[in-house]
Amino acid sequence: MLKEGTYHLVVANPPYQGTGKMASTSYVECHYPLGKADLYAAFLLRGLEMATAGGLSSMLTMRSWMFIKQHSGARSLLVDKNSLLYLADLSWGAFREMKDNPVTISIFSRRSPGQGCIAISPSDPIARSRTLEEYSIKRSGLLCQETRFDFSPPDLKIVPEWPLVYWWDKSLQALYASTPLVGDVAPAAKGICTSDDERYLLRPWESHFDSSKVTKLSSPWQPSIHGAKDEIWIEPMRLILRWSRNGLENKVMHEAQWGSHSKRVQNQHLYFKCGVAFSMIGANLSARAHRFPSIFGDKGSSIFPQDLASAVCAMNSTRARKILESLNPSISFQVGDVNRLPLFTIAGAKQIYLKLEGAFTQHESHREASVEYIHPGPSPWRHAQEWAQQAVDRPEGTPLPDYTEELDPEPPTDHLSFALGVALGRFAPVDEQGQPTTSNPAGILDPASADLSHALPAGILFLDGSLAESDQRDDLGHPAAASLHQAWARHGAAISSNRTLRDWLRLDFFKDVHKGMYENRPIHWPLSSSGKTFVAWVNIHRMDDRTLKVLLADHLIPARSRIDGELDDLRQVRDSEDRKAAREADSSIGKLSRWREELQEFISAVEQCADHGAPPTDGRCPAREQDAVYAPDLDDGVMINSAALWSLLEPQWKDPKKWWMELASAQGKKDYDWAHLAMRYWPSRVDEKCQNDPSLAVAHGCFWRYHPERAWAWELRLQKEIGPDFRIEEAPYRPGGRDLGDQGDAPHRQAWLAEHPKEALAAVEKEATRRMGRGDNRQVVNEMRLLEPGLWSLIPEEVAAMEQRLSDRQGVLFSLRAPDEAEGRATTGEQTEQGGLFAAPLPSDEGSPMMGREAENTPC
Repeated sequence: MLKEGTYHLVVANPPYQGTGKMASTSYVECHYPLGKADLYAAFLLRGLEMATAGGLSSMLTMRSWMFIKQHSGARSLLVDKNSLLYLADLSWGAFREMKDNPVTISIFSRRSPGQGCIAISPSDPIARSRTLEEYSIKRSGLLCQETRFDFSPPDLKIVPEWPLVYWWDKSLQALYASTPLVGDVAPAAKGICTSDDERYLLRPWESHFDSSKVTKLSSPWQPSIHGAKDEIWIEPMRLILRWSRNGLENKVMHEAQWGSHSKRVQNQHLYFKCGVAFSMIGANLSARAHRFPSIFGDKGSSIFPQDLASAVCAMNSTRARKILESLNPSISFQVGDVNRLPLFTIAGAKQIYLKLEGAFTQHESHREASVEYIHPGPSPWRHAQEWAQQAVDRPEGTPLPDYTEELDPEPPTDHLSFALGVALGRFAPVDEQGQPTTSNPAGILDPASADLSHALPAGILFLDGSLAESDQRDDLGHPAAASLHQAWARHGAAISSNRTLRDWLRLDFFKDVHKGMYENRPIHWPLSSSGKTFVAWVNIHRMDDRTLKVLLADHLIPARSRIDGELDDLRQVRDSEDRKAAREADSSIGKLSRWREELQEFISAVEQCADHGAPPTDGRCPAREQDAVYAPDLDDGVMINSAALWSLLEPQWKDPKKWWMELASAQGKKDYDWAHLAMRYWPSRVDEKCQNDPSLAVAHGCFWRYHPERAWAWELRLQKEIGPDFRIEEAPYRPGGRDLGDQGDAPHRQAWLAEHPKEALAAVEKEATRRMGRGDNRQVVNEMRLLEPGLWSLIPEEVAAMEQRLSDRQGVLFSLRAPDEAEGRATTGEQTEQGGLFAAPLPSDEGSPMMGREAENTPC
């Protein structure tokens, strides 16, 4: 019935079905390979096959075939081999029932392509409106043929992949053709895909992260750029990535899952270079310059131009945004779309960027969650961004608009938050001019090296709600709390006119200020009794395995003794003959007794967490395998460490209870057995997983014990990437504190080399071959050096044969150096070359962002 080349008119509304969701795609892939991205694209091609010469094919389809890369082949065939006559581009909101399906009506003629085409677009072709009002506008506009565009499809070939941006006029087409594209100047690149953000990404404040050690090998965490909702112009340091030993843990995980890590850890040669990241999700393009040399993620894809200021200004211009939205009018941008973006010249780009950078520096110094924070203050950032947008969008040839600084005042709660941070030892105290008042520099303090004599002991602020307002026998009476009293005297009335300082800190500060400020990963935790009468604020950066013991000994038990003493006194009054005093005493006894009961429950909960671990959340929650003292490890992040104190945090913060349930259950994507606390409380479960998952073995320091072959291969590779003396060193492995007689990495390495010398040699040959590279990346490798003896002395003939194979491969002599080289060569009748080759330094490595030297830690 359906014969090719037969029909004068073919009309269809084909199914919109991505072939990835089809049970079988073999027919489509075989007969319509250019339409395999979506079934409707195959129908577009099939419709023209069925039309006779000069016949018409008209279809109502999704509009994405006109723009996106997936359909570039089909688009080229449709437009280059046939004649596109008409388009009715209805875009979003064309149907009452299917507002989220952007569609178009196309009419093709099966004949040689003509020069002219008519497009009707009843609304803005790059708008994304889905309202019923928009539906009515589209309906009437289509009937009246409103907003007509006459265009020539061949003219649009100036844009790579030939998107049908029919609304571009001749002047825009000429400008696009004459402007260099991102892909020609600084091609966009995707970065790392962690595949487990909870495991590998933290906010900078969650760990002992030192921003002064950015990009230094000594830091296990590095700045990382990922997606950024509503961020524009400059990228603050919002995330840090677990990158110990050049990302070994993450790379081993990908290697175990996919056979190689390189498809997930992409473009590593660009890490720690300053670039411009761009948004990939959302309706509008926004570009932001890297503030710090960083690793960038797949959702933090970036370009790396020589002139950052010009690039970030050009990409944030309204004209650039509209062009990119034209090239891909979907809900996300891809690297290929950005590569097609023209880098327009913005006059005065350097001055614009310098003004932005100065305003941003001031803003970050007053934003408490920033690594650049110093103290509270007003921010010029909002107004500076508005000015910059006007500047990049100003008419060509006009001067920069005048810039007058406008400051947004900080909320009064910022001052109380800062004062609490000072009291707990997080921040250095400053005077009214922002100058340090102690030997510490202004800003965030490292508790390991800072002078904390101004702060509360052990980083604990204990608040006793059973005390009268004027009674400061809790920590509000400590000299270190003076900053809190001063801030409350100045700002308390504006914050809460009906609260005292003690009550506001106990009841409101966490939920109203702190939790949101730190994106539900707070640095100060309110350990609380059930009724929040007794609250102990602790700073996570000063917490250790003694903190809960100090809380008990120095605060909770003394408070209980005080209440017990007051109860004894009141009972004596109640038993006296003074009836009025007895009645008052009896009333007070009831209140104090309830507080004492609440306090005793709190003490018991603290003792439970301190000595044994958190209790199960309910009957469905697996119990701990073993008891263990609570010992936080900030490399686990706030989520894991707070989970182990869920019963103390639940009165004010519900999430840790959920996280403990997930930690205890270890199911699917909520499996956190990479965490140190998981090993602490469930050692057998985690140890068993380490034996099967080499990335977990890396995380828990048993890589050499359970996966020596992979450890050897990675050690060789990292000797190239990090340094020739690098070893994967591991302390004696004691899961959950159990002594297994393990002595660390050295015996495991030595035993594996002795027992598997041929496998070890095969890994050496593979690594040497990798270093030699292929194609344009091919290079000569004269030698490799082993730190360990064994191969030359155990299998000298095999080593010599390998040297010969690699020498033949590159046409240049290759030598394997090792401490036992001379012994092995003597066995084979060879002699070691003179000159102390084993002791000679290696040439400095180049190519890797972490090779041969530590990168400077200056901001971009």
